[in-house]
Amino acid sequence: MESVSKQEYMRVISELDSLSNKFVALEQENQRLLSDLQQVSVEKAQQHDELSKRVHQLEAMVLSLRQQDSTYQNLPKEPKISLPGKFDGTRSQFRGFLNQVRLVIHMHPNRYPTDASRVGLVGTLLTGTALAWFAPLLEKKSSLLENFEAFIEEFKASFGDTDSV
Repeated sequence: MESVSKQEYMRVISELDSLSNKFVALEQENQRLLSDLQQVSVEKAQQHDELSKRVHQLEAMVLSLRQQDSTYQNLPKEPKISLPGKFDGTRSQFRGFLNQVRLVIHMHPNRYPTDASRVGLVGTLLTGTALAWFAPLLEKKSSLLENFEAFIEEFKASFGDTDSV
């Protein structure tokens, strides 16, 4: 058997201690990584549960909307009526035009539920001098655009039959 020098023996012991310390450090790192992995797994499981609940909520909402849609489809439909022809500002045609617009609004209350939508309807049916009168109201975002009856009063003042009672 060969004899090992004390120096060689000390070097081996030192290397063994170094390897042992590295092993302990690796074991600690491994434990930390396992703990982190478990934490991530718990978080991912929670996220999965939350997403699963959200999917079920959305599915229930879709089902509810489908039921509402079928309920809505069973409601009587608004009658199909034609829009009046364009109004160009001719005073003798004003009363008939305005009555036709009011009839459209009356027959389609869901389509024209707000004052703004009603004024918008009138605006789309104007041409010529009537459109030239309306354009500045739109461009200046006049408050008349949000008040149908006040708009109609101004409209009448500009284009209504001056002989009417």
